[in-house]
Amino acid sequence: MCEERKVPAGAASEMAVQLGRGNGQAGRGFWSSPGTAYSQETVDTLRVMMKESKLSLFQQRQLNRMLQGNLEREKHRLQNIMATGKDGPTPDKKQKPKEEERNKLQIDRFDELCNEIEERQQFLEQMESLGRGKKFRGIIHTEISQKIREMEEIDKRRSSELRQKVEMDERKRKSTCS
Repeated sequence: MCEERKVPAGAASEMAVQLGRGNGQAGRGFWSSPGTAYSQETVDTLRVMMKESKLSLFQQRQLNRMLQGNLEREKHRLQNIMATGKDGPTPDKKQKPKEEERNKLQIDRFDELCNEIEERQQFLEQMESLGRGKKFRGIIHTEISQKIREMEEIDKRRSSELRQKVEMDERKRKSTCS
């Protein structure tokens, strides 16, 4: 005879949290984390436990997605082994953006911050002309200060990168002249 297992109420949500750590699906908020491969036995056991426990439909859907994702990853891994004979990294991983792209993003952010500061100053001038400047002055000045701090951080980062490049160029020049 099959033995019926009782899952305490708190254990079901704890199990969901622990399982959520293994789904590896980016952008899923609470369930986001590095992936873990589960055996088919474990997947079946979890499905049985889900039926026995009183998980909400949302929790059940999340667990099912996670389990399906693990099966898909395992399938891709096995396909990769069959195709290349190696158990290497999965091909679906995104490449890191190149340094030029990162610098472009920083430049865009710096310009964006300048535009945001100008917009806030114009807004404050409009409110002053309408006689409502007192209400918004503190908020706008705080926002502008935050934007300036972020711009200073970007400037420091750029200066440091530029300094490092200049030092590397000087070292290369010295080593070729010797």
